Amino acid sequence: MLGPMSEETKRKISEAMKGKISPNKGKIMSEEQKRKISVAKTGKKRKPFTEEHKRKMSESRTGVSKGPMSEEQKRKISKANKGKVHSEEARKKMSEANKGRVNSEEARKKISEAKKGKKLGPFTEEHKRKLREARKGKSPNKGKTWNLTEETKRKMSEAKTGKDSMYSVASIISF
Repeated sequence: MLGPMSEETKRKISEAMKGKISPNKGKIMSEEQKRKISVAKTGKKRKPFTEEHKRKMSESRTGVSKGPMSEEQKRKISKANKGKVHSEEARKKMSEANKGRVNSEEARKKISEAKKGKKLGPFTEEHKRKLREARKGKSPNKGKTWNLTEETKRKMSEAKTGKDSMYSVASIISF
């Protein structure tokens, strides 16, 4: 370019481009191009939006669905997300964002209703094996590991089987 464009030139280009897709859409910039743009924009602040500009932005968004999604929209989104695998980093972020979150009573009722009548399984042997492996050494209480001594495990085992041991009721009474 030979210098800054006049307002008239800018207006003409703007009119010519209205309704057309940008010629740069989909093109990948080189690192050099990105660096030049970064240097040119560094330290420059954008002017605040004028009231007219705010009004135009608002109008352009008018009619954009803000309410509940239609079944067709839900189906399309569901289809697009099927098979999507989140990265480990994304899963950690989601986990952190949901920690300590408590569902409202209304939300709990909705979840309960949605799950009623749905059965798990039948699981394949492979799936059962993976579930067993995942649960090994974990208590049913929020997945915390048991830290049981061998003696405690033996006591629990004997109590379940009903075998006589020095800790059973019968052995205590006979002392």
